[in-house]
Amino acid sequence: MCTVSYIPLKTGFVFTSNRDESPSRLTHPPSVHHTDFGHIIYPEDEKGGSWIGVDSGDRVICLLNGAFEKHIRKDRYRKSRGKILIEAFNSFDFKSFVEHTNLIDIEPFTLIWIEFNKSEHIHELIWDGSGKHTNTLNSEENHLWQSSTLYTPQQKITRQSWFKNWLTDNAQKVSPDTLSFHTKSYTFDSECDILMKRANVETVSISQIRIDTNLTQFKYIDLVRNQEHITDFVKVRD
Repeated sequence: MCTVSYIPLKTGFVFTSNRDESPSRLTHPPSVHHTDFGHIIYPEDEKGGSWIGVDSGDRVICLLNGAFEKHIRKDRYRKSRGKILIEAFNSFDFKSFVEHTNLIDIEPFTLIWIEFNKSEHIHELIWDGSGKHTNTLNSEENHLWQSSTLYTPQQKITRQSWFKNWLTDNAQKVSPDTLSFHTKSYTFDSECDILMKRANVETVSISQIRIDTNLTQFKYIDLVRNQEHITDFVKVRD
Protein backbone atom coordinates (compact mmCIF):
# COMPACT_ATOMS: atom_id res chain seq x y z
CA MET A 1 0.00 0.00 0.00
CA CYS A 2 3.02 2.24 -0.09
CA THR A 3 4.57 2.20 -3.59
CA VAL A 4 2.05 1.76 -6.39
CA SER A 5 2.48 1.95 -10.17
CA TYR A 6 0.08 2.03 -13.11
CA ILE A 7 1.38 1.21 -16.58
CA PRO A 8 -0.97 1.22 -19.58
CA LEU A 9 -0.68 -1.55 -22.15
CA LYS A 10 -1.91 -1.67 -25.73
CA THR A 11 -5.08 -3.46 -24.61
CA GLY A 12 -5.18 -2.97 -20.84
CA PHE A 13 -2.86 -2.09 -17.98
CA VAL A 14 -0.66 -3.42 -15.18
CA PHE A 15 -1.23 -2.18 -11.64
CA THR A 16 1.35 -3.11 -8.99
CA SER A 17 1.51 -2.39 -5.27
CA ASN A 18 4.38 -2.88 -2.82
CA ARG A 19 3.04 -3.15 0.71
CA ASP A 20 5.31 -1.74 3.43
CA GLU A 21 4.22 -3.05 6.81
CA SER A 22 5.43 -4.83 9.93
CA PRO A 23 6.55 -8.35 8.91
CA SER A 24 4.82 -9.72 12.02
CA ARG A 25 1.40 -8.48 10.90
CA LEU A 26 -0.66 -11.44 9.68
CA THR A 27 -2.04 -11.26 6.12
CA HIS A 28 -4.02 -13.85 4.17
CA PRO A 29 -3.37 -14.27 0.42
CA PRO A 30 -6.02 -13.16 -2.10
CA SER A 31 -9.34 -14.99 -2.01
CA VAL A 32 -12.87 -14.48 -3.31
CA HIS A 33 -15.34 -12.40 -1.29
CA HIS A 34 -18.95 -11.66 -2.26
CA THR A 35 -20.86 -8.36 -2.24
CA ASP A 36 -24.14 -7.04 -3.60
CA PHE A 37 -22.26 -5.99 -6.74
CA GLY A 38 -20.60 -9.34 -7.43
CA HIS A 39 -17.38 -10.90 -6.19
CA ILE A 40 -14.09 -9.30 -5.18
CA ILE A 41 -10.65 -10.82 -4.94
CA TYR A 42 -8.31 -9.27 -2.39
CA PRO A 43 -5.70 -10.19 0.23
CA GLU A 44 -7.00 -9.74 3.77
CA ASP A 45 -5.26 -8.03 6.65
CA GLU A 46 -5.57 -9.43 10.17
CA LYS A 47 -7.83 -6.47 11.04
CA GLY A 48 -10.33 -7.54 8.41
CA GLY A 49 -9.58 -5.00 5.72
CA SER A 50 -7.36 -4.84 2.66
CA TRP A 51 -5.31 -2.43 0.57
CA ILE A 52 -5.93 -3.71 -2.99
CA GLY A 53 -8.50 -5.70 -4.90
CA VAL A 54 -10.29 -6.31 -8.20
CA ASP A 55 -13.97 -7.12 -8.67
CA SER A 56 -16.33 -8.61 -11.22
CA GLY A 57 -17.71 -5.13 -11.85
CA ASP A 58 -14.49 -4.26 -13.68
CA ARG A 59 -12.89 -2.17 -10.95
CA VAL A 60 -9.45 -2.15 -9.36
CA ILE A 61 -9.25 -0.22 -6.09
CA CYS A 62 -6.14 0.41 -4.00
CA LEU A 63 -5.48 2.35 -0.81
CA LEU A 64 -2.24 3.96 0.40
CA ASN A 65 -1.62 5.33 3.87
CA GLY A 66 -1.39 9.12 4.12
CA ALA A 67 -2.57 12.11 2.13
CA PHE A 68 -0.46 15.02 0.85
CA GLU A 69 2.08 15.04 3.67
CA LYS A 70 3.01 13.10 6.79
CA HIS A 71 0.44 13.61 9.53
CA ILE A 72 0.51 13.30 13.31
CA ARG A 73 -1.30 10.13 14.26
CA LYS A 74 -4.03 10.05 16.87
CA ASP A 75 -4.04 7.38 19.54
CA ARG A 76 -7.25 5.89 18.14
CA TYR A 77 -9.41 6.08 15.02
CA ARG A 78 -12.99 5.01 14.40
CA LYS A 79 -12.03 2.15 12.06
CA SER A 80 -9.14 0.77 10.06
CA ARG A 81 -8.49 2.34 6.65
CA GLY A 82 -8.41 -1.14 5.20
CA LYS A 83 -12.14 -1.42 5.81
CA ILE A 84 -12.70 1.73 3.78
CA LEU A 85 -11.42 -0.16 0.73
CA ILE A 86 -14.08 -2.85 1.28
CA GLU A 87 -16.73 -0.12 1.56
CA ALA A 88 -15.53 1.25 -1.77
CA PHE A 89 -16.18 -2.07 -3.47
CA ASN A 90 -19.66 -2.08 -1.93
CA SER A 91 -20.41 1.31 -3.48
CA PHE A 92 -22.25 1.69 -6.78
CA ASP A 93 -19.64 4.00 -8.31
CA PHE A 94 -16.84 6.41 -7.41
CA LYS A 95 -19.12 9.44 -7.15
CA SER A 96 -21.54 7.81 -4.72
CA PHE A 97 -18.64 6.44 -2.66
CA VAL A 98 -17.13 9.91 -2.27
CA GLU A 99 -20.47 11.57 -1.52
CA HIS A 100 -21.88 9.04 0.93
CA THR A 101 -18.91 7.55 2.78
CA ASN A 102 -18.35 9.02 6.24
CA LEU A 103 -14.62 9.56 6.75
CA ILE A 104 -14.77 11.54 9.98
CA ASP A 105 -12.24 10.15 12.47
CA ILE A 106 -10.57 8.01 9.78
CA GLU A 107 -6.79 8.27 9.40
CA PRO A 108 -5.65 10.08 6.19
CA PHE A 109 -5.29 7.97 3.06
CA THR A 110 -5.10 8.06 -0.74
CA LEU A 111 -7.50 5.84 -2.68
CA ILE A 112 -7.06 4.92 -6.36
CA TRP A 113 -10.14 3.71 -8.23
CA ILE A 114 -9.75 2.31 -11.77
CA GLU A 115 -12.69 1.37 -13.99
CA PHE A 116 -11.83 -0.80 -16.98
CA ASN A 117 -14.96 -2.08 -18.71
CA LYS A 118 -14.39 -0.73 -22.22
CA SER A 119 -11.77 1.91 -21.47
CA GLU A 120 -9.78 2.88 -18.39
CA HIS A 121 -10.83 5.68 -16.04
CA ILE A 122 -8.57 6.51 -13.08
CA HIS A 123 -10.10 8.34 -10.12
CA GLU A 124 -8.24 9.47 -7.04
CA LEU A 125 -9.61 10.35 -3.61
CA ILE A 126 -7.33 11.91 -1.02
CA TRP A 127 -8.68 12.19 2.52
CA ASP A 128 -6.46 14.50 4.59
CA GLY A 129 -8.35 14.06 7.86
CA SER A 130 -10.71 16.97 7.37
CA GLY A 131 -11.61 17.14 3.68
CA LYS A 132 -12.05 14.99 0.57
CA HIS A 133 -10.00 15.86 -2.53
CA THR A 134 -10.78 14.15 -5.83
CA ASN A 135 -8.94 14.01 -9.11
CA THR A 136 -9.17 12.23 -12.47
CA LEU A 137 -5.92 11.00 -14.04
CA ASN A 138 -4.98 10.25 -17.64
CA SER A 139 -5.25 6.47 -18.14
CA GLU A 140 -2.90 6.59 -21.13
CA GLU A 141 -0.01 7.81 -18.98
CA ASN A 142 2.20 6.01 -16.45
CA HIS A 143 1.64 6.84 -12.79
CA LEU A 144 3.47 6.27 -9.52
CA TRP A 145 2.04 6.79 -6.02
CA GLN A 146 4.05 6.77 -2.80
CA SER A 147 2.96 6.84 0.81
CA SER A 148 3.48 10.23 2.48
CA THR A 149 3.70 8.54 5.88
CA LEU A 150 6.92 6.74 4.92
CA TYR A 151 8.66 8.83 2.30
CA THR A 152 9.75 12.46 2.49
CA PRO A 153 9.15 14.82 -0.45
CA GLN A 154 12.82 14.51 -1.45
CA GLN A 155 12.70 10.72 -1.24
CA LYS A 156 9.60 10.75 -3.42
CA ILE A 157 11.41 12.79 -6.07
CA THR A 158 14.36 10.38 -6.01
CA ARG A 159 12.11 7.33 -6.30
CA GLN A 160 10.12 9.00 -9.09
CA SER A 161 13.36 9.44 -11.02
CA TRP A 162 14.04 5.69 -10.69
CA PHE A 163 10.59 5.04 -12.13
CA LYS A 164 11.16 7.39 -15.08
CA ASN A 165 14.54 5.81 -15.82
CA TRP A 166 13.02 2.34 -15.68
CA LEU A 167 10.26 3.42 -18.10
CA THR A 168 12.88 4.79 -20.50
CA ASP A 169 14.84 1.54 -20.37
CA ASN A 170 11.67 -0.45 -21.11
CA ALA A 171 10.04 1.94 -23.60
CA GLN A 172 10.35 -0.43 -26.55
CA LYS A 173 8.75 -3.40 -24.82
CA VAL A 174 5.10 -4.13 -25.67
CA SER A 175 4.46 -5.65 -22.25
CA PRO A 176 7.21 -4.63 -19.81
CA ASP A 177 7.96 -6.78 -16.77
CA THR A 178 6.68 -4.35 -14.14
CA LEU A 179 7.84 -6.60 -11.34
CA SER A 180 11.41 -5.82 -12.37
CA PHE A 181 10.82 -2.23 -11.23
CA HIS A 182 9.13 -3.23 -7.97
CA THR A 183 11.80 -5.78 -7.01
CA LYS A 184 14.98 -4.06 -8.15
CA SER A 185 17.42 -2.34 -5.78
CA TYR A 186 18.25 1.26 -6.67
CA THR A 187 20.29 2.43 -3.68
CA PHE A 188 22.33 1.27 -0.71
CA ASP A 189 19.85 3.10 1.51
CA SER A 190 17.35 0.33 2.26
CA GLU A 191 15.05 2.80 4.07
CA CYS A 192 14.34 4.54 0.75
CA ASP A 193 14.61 1.70 -1.75
CA ILE A 194 11.62 0.39 -3.71
CA LEU A 195 12.03 -2.85 -1.77
CA MET A 196 12.17 -0.95 1.50
CA LYS A 197 13.51 -2.30 4.81
CA ARG A 198 13.60 -0.47 8.15
CA ALA A 199 13.74 -1.52 11.79
CA ASN A 200 10.04 -2.32 12.21
CA VAL A 201 8.62 -2.03 8.72
CA GLU A 202 9.59 -3.40 5.33
CA THR A 203 8.13 -4.40 1.98
CA VAL A 204 6.26 -7.54 2.98
CA SER A 205 4.40 -8.32 -0.25
CA ILE A 206 3.85 -7.32 -3.87
CA SER A 207 0.40 -7.41 -5.47
CA GLN A 208 0.09 -7.14 -9.22
CA ILE A 209 -3.16 -6.98 -11.19
CA ARG A 210 -2.84 -7.33 -14.96
CA ILE A 211 -5.83 -6.51 -17.14
CA ASP A 212 -5.63 -7.47 -20.81
CA THR A 213 -8.03 -8.27 -23.65
CA ASN A 214 -8.80 -11.80 -22.55
CA LEU A 215 -6.98 -12.10 -19.25
CA THR A 216 -7.34 -10.74 -15.76
CA GLN A 217 -4.61 -11.95 -13.46
CA PHE A 218 -3.89 -11.27 -9.78
CA LYS A 219 -0.33 -12.16 -8.75
CA TYR A 220 0.50 -11.96 -5.05
CA ILE A 221 4.06 -12.42 -3.78
CA ASP A 222 4.46 -12.91 -0.03
CA LEU A 223 8.05 -11.83 0.61
CA VAL A 224 7.98 -12.79 4.31
CA ARG A 225 6.91 -16.40 3.71
CA ASN A 226 8.51 -16.67 0.25
CA GLN A 227 5.23 -17.73 -1.37
CA GLU A 228 3.53 -16.79 -4.64
CA HIS A 229 -0.18 -16.97 -5.45
CA ILE A 230 -1.60 -16.45 -8.96
CA THR A 231 -5.31 -16.17 -9.74
CA ASP A 232 -6.55 -16.02 -13.34
CA PHE A 233 -10.06 -14.70 -14.01
CA VAL A 234 -12.56 -15.23 -16.75
CA LYS A 235 -12.60 -12.51 -19.42
CA VAL A 236 -14.00 -9.24 -18.03
CA ARG A 237 -13.53 -6.86 -20.96
CA ASP A 238 -15.99 -6.57 -23.85
